[in-house]
Amino acid sequence: MKYRIGILLIIGYSLSIYGQNDSITFYYEQAKKFKSEQSLEGYLENIQKANRLRPHHPTLLYHLAAAQALSQNMNSTYETLEQLLLMNAEISIEEEEDFKLFRETERYTQLLELQEKLKKSVDHGVDFMKISQGQFHPEGIAFHKNSHQIFLGGVHERAVTSISYEGIAHTLIDYEADTAIYSVMGLEVDLKNNRLWFCTAVLPQMKEYNSKLDGYSSLFELDLASGKLLTRIIAKNGNTFGDLIISEDGTVYISDGAANTIYTARSGDTEFRVWKDLRGYFRNLQGMAFADASTLICSDYVSGLYRIDVKTKQFEKINFEPAIPWKGIDGLYYYKKTIIAIENGSNPMRVVQYELNKKLNKVVSYKTLVQNVESLNEPTQGYLNKSRFIFLSNSPWRFYENNQPDRAKIQPTLLKEIQLK
Repeated sequence: MKYRIGILLIIGYSLSIYGQNDSITFYYEQAKKFKSEQSLEGYLENIQKANRLRPHHPTLLYHLAAAQALSQNMNSTYETLEQLLLMNAEISIEEEEDFKLFRETERYTQLLELQEKLKKSVDHGVDFMKISQGQFHPEGIAFHKNSHQIFLGGVHERAVTSISYEGIAHTLIDYEADTAIYSVMGLEVDLKNNRLWFCTAVLPQMKEYNSKLDGYSSLFELDLASGKLLTRIIAKNGNTFGDLIISEDGTVYISDGAANTIYTARSGDTEFRVWKDLRGYFRNLQGMAFADASTLICSDYVSGLYRIDVKTKQFEKINFEPAIPWKGIDGLYYYKKTIIAIENGSNPMRVVQYELNKKLNKVVSYKTLVQNVESLNEPTQGYLNKSRFIFLSNSPWRFYENNQPDRAKIQPTLLKEIQLK
């Protein structure tokens, strides 16, 4: 749907500035005041200050681009609008008076070319499996390479479902077995020990939601042979577990998108260990993947990708060449010096493959694998099976009314497959 950026910002984003640091609000309001007084210098100076305090915010970026255009700094205007397009390819400045002079430049033509590329329908995937198990809401997925079972985590259902290779589904475990099984978010198979690890978080969309449990999350280790829970740890301090991975030595790493902290645990533990506290640097920690035994790559939904040295725990931002989309990365997977990323915080949503440099600290190019197709509604997580990437294509987050699923709109779970190169 096409709409003007001004309407998008007012309805979708402007209120989200409030609740941030008071200084951001102050500089934002000052910028608008100076603009109304036609003081371009004050408008630009204050919006730059707000943007430095809160990078990558669409409202601030829009005003920054407007201030740059009115100041006739067309290269800077292009660079800022490019950032906005990478977040939302549907933005339009065709009727915005602030950009009248910019629309007369060659840079505006270049911007339109980039926009068409970002909006283009691309589908290098094929339908792998359609799972009819009622109106199920999956978020996480894992694969057992020996038994060929697929495991899905239910957000509303508070359950782990096992899917046979033939597509037959049955509930493996749910909250009736343990009330601390909340919305199931991330899953991973410990192939060596034939166990399934999964993390859960209290969300308003889950069955029997109780606001008194807000901020609770949990981690479980399930023995797949006996069906017994071997490890059970609960966090109760403003936590929202979103994903997990297992290292070669069996350590489980859990990402917490609320506390912006990576925790670790091992089989038999009764408490979590804080492995890396990223508060103050990250805004919404999401997916993780090991590039090798010494390098962990993780995503922040707002600011992109980072690499962490496993030994020293020092981290650095992975930079991107211009015009490469990176906003809203959820699922994250490492494959032959490339990163497979599921972007569900961008418009349109997409699955991409990033090529990294030798130091693994810069994305030098990318390939769009799936983008702007009807079946991509909403992709979340996936798994690698040799050179094949299989992912959840249609997690029904948008089909809720008052935190209850609209059963009439939820479609059977669709897994798509991409053959990687």
